[in-house]
Formats: sequence, structure tokens, C-alpha cells
Amino acid sequence: MNIKRVFFNTVTEKLFIFSFLFFSLCNSYTEEISSYSKILYEYDSIFYDELHLTSLESGYVWLSYKKPASYAELKLNFDGINEKALSEHGKVSYENLYNMFYKSKPLLSYEQFAFDINLKLALQAQYLYNGEKEPFINKFHRYNKTPEPIAVPFEFYFSQYVYLYCVPVFGKNFSGSIHSYPYTNLPLAGNAMDYHFPKKTGLSIGNKFFNFHIGRGRLNVGRTLSGGMIISDTPDRLDFASASLFFKYVKLDMTVAEINPTRFFISHEISIRPLKQFSVTLHEGIILNSVFDPRFLNPFMIFHNYAPWKDPYINNNYNGNLIGCQLGFDINIIPVKNLRIYGQFGMNQFQTPSELKGGANNIPNSMGGIAGIEYSIPMQAGYLTLNTEFMYADPWLYIGDTGSKNSFSASRKENVYASKTYDTSEIKTWLTNPYGPDTLAAFFKADFNSPHKYRAAFTYRFLCKGENEEKFFNSIDKGEYYYPIHYKEGVKMAKWKTPTGTVSYFHTMQLESSYTIIKNLNINAALSWTIARGKINGHSVDFSTYIMYSLR
Repeated sequence: MNIKRVFFNTVTEKLFIFSFLFFSLCNSYTEEISSYSKILYEYDSIFYDELHLTSLESGYVWLSYKKPASYAELKLNFDGINEKALSEHGKVSYENLYNMFYKSKPLLSYEQFAFDINLKLALQAQYLYNGEKEPFINKFHRYNKTPEPIAVPFEFYFSQYVYLYCVPVFGKNFSGSIHSYPYTNLPLAGNAMDYHFPKKTGLSIGNKFFNFHIGRGRLNVGRTLSGGMIISDTPDRLDFASASLFFKYVKLDMTVAEINPTRFFISHEISIRPLKQFSVTLHEGIILNSVFDPRFLNPFMIFHNYAPWKDPYINNNYNGNLIGCQLGFDINIIPVKNLRIYGQFGMNQFQTPSELKGGANNIPNSMGGIAGIEYSIPMQAGYLTLNTEFMYADPWLYIGDTGSKNSFSASRKENVYASKTYDTSEIKTWLTNPYGPDTLAAFFKADFNSPHKYRAAFTYRFLCKGENEEKFFNSIDKGEYYYPIHYKEGVKMAKWKTPTGTVSYFHTMQLESSYTIIKNLNINAALSWTIARGKINGHSVDFSTYIMYSLR
């Protein structure tokens, strides 16, 4: 008898059995969901709202309010909902979510492979009066809410663990929405066509506790009215890769977004839910204006402690200011059912007393925050949700000392003439805090919602804008560095408080409504009125209505 062979075979069999049992344990629920890896990539998906409202009604806070999320991660929040404690509308939403997780049926399926495709058609009428009298952020909000006339989303499933999606569209580009035929969502001229589609596409691999997603689309951290102090939802398309590990109480996440081939926004986060009523997300991010540095993929390394601004990165030979640093957190508390208290904090500079004594008094503190309260009232006809929020941003928040190189801003050019050249104008946005620095804002929103049936909402927004954001973007156009350390009066500039310069005050009131006529056919309308005082004087009116049909 060959003792070595017997021993080897025995050990091999045990290892095989152990590996099989371990994998089975890690990839099994008492009831299997349709896909672990599928991404809920539609940023405004009604299923996000249904999951949020039913969680509120159950007094159960989400582990992480980051979009987009995989089915497996969202399922963790779904598992915390107490169906028996829900109202009648809550139970309907719970059933909708259950069907999404467990009963989704692609158009075609064979063994471990499945394919799905849909057709969405939308026709919108738009009218904007005195657009120059509104804050520029409104143009991004309006564009992001504009439906594409034609969208053909399709999906591939390779088992429950691999998912691919793509949404080819026929629609209008951002420049066209402002300058060319702004009365409809149809691109009525060649230079109004968006040639950079798809805006949403990606590959996702994951199981019940892990997900890797390389995609294109919008990113966001937090559920707020102002868009988030940590990662902004304003850019309509970011190319990114993210990896996350999640459990009932803990989530680790890392995201790398490419702004251009030698400029990256890298972030990592840890989310903790020690109690079902409380969760916190700790976030650290950097802007890397050079070739990619793989050391930033270390999930538990503190980026700031690398002191990367001292390293000889490739862009512009040696320059110690190719790095921008960010620190922030997102807190959510549900002290009683239907009530959520939340807050966010973000910063990219803070000078300690020792640094100030050492001569760094011309470097400004750059911080901002959000505080809000949301109360949802389950009623016989639907949910009435009341939401109040306040936002503050320092004059230099997310502005770096080398302009666009290490600031948390982004820009892209649109190819509005497909065979000629790029548009001469750039689209400038913020990767963080969409309202930008030097801003005070207050929001109130009342929303009456019966998911999949109808919705009516009223929003009031007070916005106070200083001049520092405008000065920053103007300096980029001139190729200058706009930061206190570059000016003789830098010490004075570093002490500026929001708002600075000649201030603009905006009061905006908005009405929104939607109604599902029949299944897959709905109509939407929105009307807003903005009154401007201060540096900008006048008023602006914005109206839109559209009808949308989804084949499936």
C-alpha cells in the first residue's frame, strides 16, 4: 500500500469537502435572491424610495446610503424591515421589493445564463424664462432630470454572481440643453446630440457579502436634499471602479473614479451599524493628479499619512501640490419610527494651532456640513414626508492651492461636432458638495407619494452664494492659481467667512407631480420659480412636462 498516496488522497478529499462547504455557506440564503451582483443603477429608481420609506416605518436605518448599490447589499437593509409593523402602503411596497429581489424574470434564460432588454420612450416639453437669473446648479438638476427620448437598456446575467448592463440612448447633450433648442428633450440639431453615450453601463461581480463593480454613471453618498457633502450626484457620468465587503453591521468600500487619464478621485469608507437605529460612514478621499498610484488601494491605510503631497509625482515634473485630501462622515439616526435625523461633514484643510504658529496662517480652514431631519407619515392614500435641511460651506471648501490640479472639481468637453472638434466650452462641476464653496442653503420639502401610482411634492430652497466659487472657476480659465498663499493679502483671504464679496440670494419654489396612467405609462410635470436678489436681480421660471412609456 502506498501510504503517501493514501494520505494525499485523504487530505485532498477533506480539503475539497471543506472548501465546498465553506463556499456553500458563504453563498446561500434560506431563500435565494434572483441575483447577488445586479446593480440598481437607475439613480432615481422608485425601489430606492420604497426601501427607504419601509425602513423608516420599521425604525431601521440603512447600513450605508451610497449609490449605486448591488442587490446583495440592498437585501441587508430589506432583511431589517418588519413587515407586520408596516402600514397598508408599506406592505404593498414590501411586496414590490420582495418581487424585485426574488421574482425578477429576465426576458430570456437558459441554465446559468439570462438576457433582458427593454425599450423606454419619452417626450418632454420644456420652457425656461430668464435662465441667467437662476443659480447655475439648476442647469445640472434640470439636465439630470431630463429623460432621454429613446433608451434601450439591456442586461446579461451569468449565474447569480456576474451581471453586465448597458443603456444606449438617443438624447441631448448638456451644451445642447442650454444653447440649442431648449424647448424639448429631442436633439433637434446635430450639435445638440449626445455622442458620448452610454451614460450608464458596467460589469458587476459579487455574492452575498462582496461586490466588485466597474461602471459608468452617477455616484453619491448620503440621502440629502442638497446632493451630498462627500460625493456629489451632480456629474451625470463618472467612470469608476468600486469594491465592497458588507455584512449586517459593517461595510468596507473603495472607489476609484477617473476624471481624466492622469487624474483620479480615490476614496475609501467604513460604515458601521452598531444599532438598528444608528449608522455612521467614515470617509477619506484624495485627488491624485498624476499616473495611478496603487498604494492607495490599501483599504485600511490612512491616505493623509502617506504625506503624498511631498512625493515626486509625474505631472509637471516635481510639484508637491498634485494631491488634494478629503475627510468626511455621514451619520443617520432613526430614534423613533418614521423619523430620521442625519448629518454630513466634509473638509479638505484644517490648520492646527502649531501649524498656525509655524507660519501657515495664509492657508484657510476648508470645511462644510449638512444637518437635516426627515419625518414620514404613513397615511391611507400614501406617504407624506416632511424634510428640512441646512447646508454650510466655507469659502475655500474643496479648493486646492494649485487650481484644478488638486481641487475637488471636474470638467469635461463634449464632442458636439462628431467629425470635427470638441466644443470650446467646458462643463465644470464639483465631485463633492454640488452647490460649491462659499454657500449657505436651507431646504424644506413636503412630498406625498404612493409608489408606482402618483406623487406630488413642494420644495422651497433658500440659497446664499458668495463670489469665491465664481472666482475659482474664472481663474482656471485664465490658467491661474487662486488660493491665499499666492497673494500678498493671503492671511486676510484665509480668514474669509461665508458669504464673501457681493452676495446673491435666491428663493426657489418648486412643484413636482407624477401619475401612472396605466402600467408602464406615466406623466410627469414640474414648475419652479426663482427670485434673485443681490448681485443677481430678477426672477426665473422653469416648466417641464413629459410622458414616458416603458415596454416592460
